[in-house]
Formats: sequence, C-alpha cells, structure tokens
Amino acid sequence: MAADHLTTEVVPALETALESHREIWVLKDGSPLRTYFAAQPNARQPNATMTPAEWIRLLRDQFYIHNCFEAGNTDILHIMDTPLQSCFPSPILYAPDLYHLCLPHVNIVTDQETRDRLKHTAVKDELYIESPAALLYHDPTAKFWIPPMVNRIMCGNANICYSWQELHDLFTKFFTTPNVHVGRIDTTMYTIHPTSGLADIFKFKTLHLEQIPLLMKHVTKYLGKTSTMITLCPKLKFTQCKVSDSVIAWLENNIAINTQHRSPHTLHIVID
Repeated sequence: MAADHLTTEVVPALETALESHREIWVLKDGSPLRTYFAAQPNARQPNATMTPAEWIRLLRDQFYIHNCFEAGNTDILHIMDTPLQSCFPSPILYAPDLYHLCLPHVNIVTDQETRDRLKHTAVKDELYIESPAALLYHDPTAKFWIPPMVNRIMCGNANICYSWQELHDLFTKFFTTPNVHVGRIDTTMYTIHPTSGLADIFKFKTLHLEQIPLLMKHVTKYLGKTSTMITLCPKLKFTQCKVSDSVIAWLENNIAINTQHRSPHTLHIVID
C-alpha cells in the first residue's frame, strides 16, 4: 500500500514540480515588459525569478484584462491600442508563440548552482501532495495516541498508543459487539447510547461502519514513526538520493504536516 502511494503520488508530484522549474527566467532591466508592469501598480507583479509557464500565465491575465482574446478563437491576441502593444513586435499575437515572444525580454538562468538553488526553493515552497495520509496510516511503525477516556471505554486496556491497524480493529470490534455504550441499528449503522460516556465526547448519535476511519482521524493524534518512504518500500531504488539525504527528511515532514487531521469535508464529526 505505501509503495503504491509513493510511486503514484509522492514521486510523480516531486518529479512534476522539479520539471516545471527546470528553466528559470529573470526579466531584463531594459525590457518593455518591466516598464509595462511598473506602470500597472494594481496588477499582479512578476517575481524576481519565474518559470516560463508562470510568465505566460501572468501575461495571459493581462491579455484578459485588456480584452485581447479574439471571440471564438482565444489563441489569437489583438494587442493594438493596448499598453501591451509596446512590448511585442506585432499587433496580433498567436498565444502558443508566447514562450518565444517572451525570450527577448528575459535572461535565462544558466549557472547550475543558482538554477538548483532557485528550483529547490520553489519546489519546497510550492509542493503539496494531495493524499499523503495513507503513507502514515498503513505504516506499521507509525504510532497514534488516543485520549485516555476513549481508550478506556473503546479499547479496554491501559495503552494509549497504537498503530493505525490496531486502532481500526479495536474500534470496529467495539462498535460491532453489543455493549452498554453502543447499539446496533442494522448491519452497517450503529448508535451511541445517551448514557454512555462517549456521548459527552462525540457530539453525534449515529455512526456508519464505513465512518470508523473518519472517526479515528478526528480522535487520534499522530505521534511519529520509525520508517521512511524508502525503508518502507525496499524494492524501490532511487539513484538520485540516499535515505540519509535531507530531501527525504523534508518529504517526510511535508507528509506529516499535511496529514494533521486531514479528513473528508463531506462529513463533519464534532468532537469536544
């Protein structure tokens, strides 16, 4: 499971972010585009360094503001009688040519050390992995804390630290086994008795069996783990980095931060 998420989510997200910052531009001091943006103080201003894609998105915003797109053919840009006319050699532009049309205005960063520094900084600031939580939830070395009262009632022991699978098994057993705290409505729906101590903790009355992982996400606190993405997936080989490299620690930290109480927004279980 973890290997699947690593290969289908984490690695592609990182590779895409690195590739998108492969080329970096710096606007020339004498560029008419610099003059244009200086005269537009309310417009979104260019950063000191930007990728070609970022520059093109920024320019497309300006073309939209000045109503340059031809109706019915938005790849054609009419810039005559707009402030952008002084920036380009023709009054009519073809949008797919914007990369080449921008080249006279920019310097391409060629120093490898500078390129790597800018690229890594940008990726660090921008990378977000949409669904990293499964890497933790299915990691047998990851540990999760639950409140002592919840542990006493639902788990029936002195432990307060469990793996995700252990908690899932305990929570499922608790709700599917008749007891003084919960009642069964049907094969998938259960209710919390108003006399149960859980009624004061969970501000809801009814729970579907498939909502147990959602309840776990709300009630648990992630403590940490001993594995890394690479040690958890020994069949994966990375020639670019070692387990000890800082990028692995950074990715692990990124995943841990994004995982804090990340739950589906289609349901809100309210817990004191």
